[in-house]
Amino acid sequence: MSSPTAFLIAGRTGRQGGSVVNALLADKSTSIQAKDIYVLTRNTAGAGAAALTTRGVKLVQGEPGQPDAIFKQLSDLGVNPTKTAAFLSQAHGPTELNDAKGSIDADITNGLSYFVYSSCDRGGPELKRPRRLLLQDLLRQVPNREAPPIS
Repeated sequence: MSSPTAFLIAGRTGRQGGSVVNALLADKSTSIQAKDIYVLTRNTAGAGAAALTTRGVKLVQGEPGQPDAIFKQLSDLGVNPTKTAAFLSQAHGPTELNDAKGSIDADITNGLSYFVYSSCDRGGPELKRPRRLLLQDLLRQVPNREAPPIS
């Protein structure tokens, strides 16, 4: 599998998404540049989004639960999905599983080369099966791919 040339960061413009952008830009062992990074945000006029654009990162307005609209914008920007890696970060919430499933399905349909999913609990009632394991089950259903154990 070839190395990605574009990166979709759907961890919002906050701590997790911003940290992924920072790590990509700080990695001197790669040729990743800010112009290769696309960040999904609900509000392109927000402070976090503005801070990223000053660094040359491109913004894509949308919601994780609407992946088709996201891929349409990426296509309009000339992004080749088969050379794209995606990072989706979400906090525990009522739409987490549906958003993750929609993102995984859209990533497969669009032929993304890599997909990374990060989830964190933010309280609430305990589940019989933690969400991270439910998401791992979703990833195991992906043809020809295997989700590594989650610690």
